[in-house]
Amino acid sequence: MASPIAHALAGYLICRLIPYSRRQAGWKTIGWCSFVAVSPDLDFLPGLFQGQPALYHQGISHSLGFAVLVSSLAALLYGKGRSAWFLGGLFFLVYGSHLLIDMLGPDARPPYGIPLFWPLGEQYYLAPFQLFRGFRHVRATSDSTGDWMGNIIDLYNLGAIVIELAIFLPFILLLENWERHNAA
Repeated sequence: MASPIAHALAGYLICRLIPYSRRQAGWKTIGWCSFVAVSPDLDFLPGLFQGQPALYHQGISHSLGFAVLVSSLAALLYGKGRSAWFLGGLFFLVYGSHLLIDMLGPDARPPYGIPLFWPLGEQYYLAPFQLFRGFRHVRATSDSTGDWMGNIIDLYNLGAIVIELAIFLPFILLLENWERHNAA
């Protein structure tokens, strides 16, 4: 699974790549896209309150069913009129990017993968190859908040973030350069 930084950068990149979004999007829309892209990992919060942050991680919040729910809710909260339909689709794409990125990283804790097609099925999916190094959280869902914090703040995760930046930043820089060139 990737870090929140990778997910936020993916949300930013998708928001900037969609032509309508690129014309209409200010920093507020970009911020919403990045937040929605990271939002599946908010499933740490209920477990954090119980002293086991990973208790609910990679559960139903990491599914297409939840993607429909969250992207619709975000579009209703942020969008108005016809733009709500567009924003719903945009938010679905950025939420879906989280699912895809998590499937393209290693998973060292059972159940391996994500329940992609929940509520239609409960099978977990993980890509047969890994593009990302992965971001370590805990070894078991029963690990404590102290274990969780200790695992997040380590050199391995810093290396994972460097790899994620190496993957996303060239695309972001190319897009920004292309837009500057075409605006002139």
